[in-house]
Amino acid sequence: MFHIARWRALVAATALICFGPRGEAAAETLTIAQGNDILSLDPANHGNNSTESALVNIYDDLVNKDFSRGQLRFTPRLALSSKTEDNIHWTFKLRDDVYWHNGDSFTAQDVKFTIERSQQDKKPVNSSKFRRINSLEAPDDITLTVAAGGPDILLPHAFVGNGAGILPKAAFEKAGGKEAFFKQPVVTGPMSSSSGRRGSGRGMKPSAFPDDRENILPETIVSIDKYTYFLTSIDRMSRLDTKCHGRARSRQDNRWNRAMPDLITRSSPLDPKAEALLEGLIAEYDGRYGVNSRPGGARSEILRYPAEAFAPPLGDFLLLRRGDETIAGGAFMSHDDETAELKRIWTRDDLRRQGLARRIVLALEEAAAALGYTRTYLTTGFRQPEATALYLSLGYRPLFDVSVDPSLYRSLPFEKHIGARAGTVGTTPVYPPAASLEEATARVAVVKAAQEARIAARLAAHRAAAA
Repeated sequence: MFHIARWRALVAATALICFGPRGEAAAETLTIAQGNDILSLDPANHGNNSTESALVNIYDDLVNKDFSRGQLRFTPRLALSSKTEDNIHWTFKLRDDVYWHNGDSFTAQDVKFTIERSQQDKKPVNSSKFRRINSLEAPDDITLTVAAGGPDILLPHAFVGNGAGILPKAAFEKAGGKEAFFKQPVVTGPMSSSSGRRGSGRGMKPSAFPDDRENILPETIVSIDKYTYFLTSIDRMSRLDTKCHGRARSRQDNRWNRAMPDLITRSSPLDPKAEALLEGLIAEYDGRYGVNSRPGGARSEILRYPAEAFAPPLGDFLLLRRGDETIAGGAFMSHDDETAELKRIWTRDDLRRQGLARRIVLALEEAAAALGYTRTYLTTGFRQPEATALYLSLGYRPLFDVSVDPSLYRSLPFEKHIGARAGTVGTTPVYPPAASLEEATARVAVVKAAQEARIAARLAAHRAAAA
């Protein structure tokens, strides 16, 4: 499976380590620690990978992401196939052998309901997930037809990841609304929510179906009663133990430059090997913030700067390769003689929480220092708490008030001194928050325009000097 790595794979691996082959030991409980609490059981109402790592075991998406051939492909999940001739009108054929946990059959009406609910309810975090869809129909139980607002080759991105979990129309309406439904949601995934409160852990248990029916999605089945997610501090994540039958197995700390089979290579945004990174970022940003959150969606931002901005002597573009696959990467470009801005930091979503992003950031800092830069600057979005935690753990100084709602900044800036000034405390003033998200959005647009002008000037001066 290439769906944000299902914890079920972890459960399977742990079960084999701890219990031996199936049938040799009684079912047990596996406890999994995370750096963040599960924020919501509503798949549309979070933008958090820790939450998604749990919900992905409960809900099913229409498709999976597959990077196994070195580039992004969409593979079947609840949808068996998709077809389009103009990248505007899409037809999805759905499985006819899936049941909700209450015994109802999964149908195209459930998918239609999920999309329309997300479009109509503006409050959830991922309410803009399906905004690029203009219309949809369910002509029969296994067919969904979708019309986009224009040619959109990446439309399937909307059907995977945060906010893409499918909900049961009949059960949701019978519950009388989201408050009642999400207390004990009816789902199709291999696990269902059992109990728990925020901060103390949330339990899950294997799916149970009436009349001895089972979903036949290709899931690994293991002998385990339940597993529980609980909150732990981020700085302890690398030292966690998984305990089984009283025995402990330690996770090794993956520090940068420790012997690893992965290689960091210099590349370019024009390199075909960088396609997985660029398309992954576009999908991530559009999924978290909505394709209409900026003119042209995330693609316009990702393609904003020419490739030479990310090439020495002004910048660099690094990929982390595992065999023939790109699994992580990042870049930086020049603001001035002192400052390099880190950009395009990405890790493949099924390989997160393995220290890959940390390794990339450290490699970018080293490359920037080698070019003479003494300060790095970067920004992350207000719906990316994992990135914020990473930069803080790496010693980056926030240029915003961390006690304020991050949406009042929209774009969260950080700085760090490197190279000859490594360890020096930054003195850039902390920016005050805006009065609203709209004001913050307008302010960010002004800041980005000024930065873009400086970067364009740097490129022009470099071209003139090279002529």
